[in-house]
Amino acid sequence: MIRKASLKEVPEIIDKYNRLIRLMPGSDNDAHWTVGFYPDEALLVEHVKNGSLYVLDDGQILGAAVLNTDCIEDYDSIPWESPGPAYFIHLFASFCRGSGNGRKLLEGLKEEAKKLGAGCLRLDTIDGNEAAMRFYRSCGFKDLGRFKLDYDATEIEDFEVFEYGL
Repeated sequence: MIRKASLKEVPEIIDKYNRLIRLMPGSDNDAHWTVGFYPDEALLVEHVKNGSLYVLDDGQILGAAVLNTDCIEDYDSIPWESPGPAYFIHLFASFCRGSGNGRKLLEGLKEEAKKLGAGCLRLDTIDGNEAAMRFYRSCGFKDLGRFKLDYDATEIEDFEVFEYGL
C-alpha cells in the first residue's frame, strides 16, 4: 500500500536512497544522484512536512517518491499533450529493483493523483537512464522526447520527459 511518509521514517528512507545511489554508477539505471547532496535528509523532511513524500509499505518501506504540483520553469516550454491539472513525480525509487515494487508504487501514485484531482502525471529522467525509461514506458507513460532542463542538483541538461493522462 502507498501512504504518506512520516518524519520519524526519514532517516530510514534516506538510508535506503543512499544504498540505492551507491549501486547506480555504471548501471543502466543511473539517475546521477549524489549521497549527501541529492536527495538529502533536509529535502525529504521538507516533502514530509508538505505532505508530498509517499512510500510503498508492506510492513517495510519498499519504495518512495514525491508527488506534487512543483516543477521547474523549463517545463513551461515542453509541448505537453494531456490536459491538466498536472502532478509531478520526483525522486521515484524502488528499493528492491526487479521485485515489481516500482510498478506497485507507480500505480499507487496514479491513484493518489486521481484523488487529488490531477488530469495527468509528468516526470523526467536523465537521458541515458535506460532502465527508468523502459520502466515508465511499460507503465503506460508516453515518452515525449529529450529536452534541455536546468536542475540545480546536476550539471546534466539532457532529460527524457514522460506524461501519463489520468
